[in-house]
Amino acid sequence: MTKMNRCVTFTLTADDYVAANKLFILKYSTSGWPLVC
Repeated sequence: MTKMNRCVTFTLTADDYVAANKLFILKYSTSGWPLVC
C-alpha cells in the first residue's frame, strides 16, 4: 500500500520533482559534489 501511494504521489508531483532535481544538480555541480543517482 505504501508503494502504491508513493507512485501516486510521484505522478502528482512529477513537475515539482523535476524542478527539485534541476536545482539539486545546479547546486551540487557548482559546489563540486559528485552526482550519485
